[in-house]
Amino acid sequence: MFGMKERPQRKIYPVGYGMDGAQQYIEQLMAQPQMVLIDTRFSPKSRWAEWREGALRAKYGTRYRWAGAYLGNRNFQGGPIQIADLEEGLRGLRLYLDEGYDLLLLCQCSDYYACHRKVIVDQLRECTSVEVIQPDLLQRASAPIMALSIQQPYAQWLAHPGQFVNAGIRPKTIENRTWTTRY
Repeated sequence: MFGMKERPQRKIYPVGYGMDGAQQYIEQLMAQPQMVLIDTRFSPKSRWAEWREGALRAKYGTRYRWAGAYLGNRNFQGGPIQIADLEEGLRGLRLYLDEGYDLLLLCQCSDYYACHRKVIVDQLRECTSVEVIQPDLLQRASAPIMALSIQQPYAQWLAHPGQFVNAGIRPKTIENRTWTTRY
């Protein structure tokens, strides 16, 4: 209608704090008073103290919300993505958006395209008009590098096998692990 102000489109920022430069990016976003940080981790724990629930709540107060009970990936330790209660989680996100907030969807994952945040964003876009803003960090991110940690003297053996063969020491040809990996 003529003379009516159009409501600005709300924004969603899906961010993984495992990405290089994510902490500064998140702090810049949270400096905006209309921003709410939605923690989508199934469990709001981290090996890094600054990303634990208590630290985030202390830093951002009521603008921090843990939503892992609804938006968390039940298979966060491996397996296909399974959102805990997607319908209820999306309802909550729409309420924040309707109240005029922009949302920062937080997880640890550095790869957005393999993270449950993408599933959440895709489903939200099907039922709500939002602008999704990816951090510039995504464009700079490279593919993950897989590595093995090897204790000495085995690392030296791998790097310089000739020294050990010349000394009559048989090279190590197998590495046994007692734990499982995703690879």
